[in-house]
Amino acid sequence: MVNNQECEVFDVHAHTRAHVAYYFAESHDFFSGDTIFAGTCGAIFEGTLSDMLTALKKIRALPGQTKIWCAHEYSLMYLKNAARVEPWNEATKTRVKVMEDLLQQKQPTVPLLLSDEILTNIYLHWDHPHWVQSRNGKTDLEIFQKIAETDG
Repeated sequence: MVNNQECEVFDVHAHTRAHVAYYFAESHDFFSGDTIFAGTCGAIFEGTLSDMLTALKKIRALPGQTKIWCAHEYSLMYLKNAARVEPWNEATKTRVKVMEDLLQQKQPTVPLLLSDEILTNIYLHWDHPHWVQSRNGKTDLEIFQKIAETDG
């Protein structure tokens, strides 16, 4: 209980073995640490790609109005990279412009909205038609690996 709100602790042990995140359902606030950022996910130091996919599946299952409070503010840089990886994604191009405008006005880009991340975060697209079209029986993890390889 924090500020009279129930808090659900998420095991998201991909960044590090003991990494956790906190979700407050009443206010739809999700404190993700280094698990998810605008357009990307955190670096994997002690976990595996499978661990990260499992963590991101938990996050993507939250309500779309969930506000993501990530640990660092790299929004524009990572969204520009997402636009490079998915040049066909018009939502990402639009979001890059929105982020540029916010930063020019010296406004924060965090919290992120999960519904925006679902549209523009390359690491939440393991089942997106663009990536799945050549799936040929590949698993979510194999598609996730392909996204990570494309991201470089």
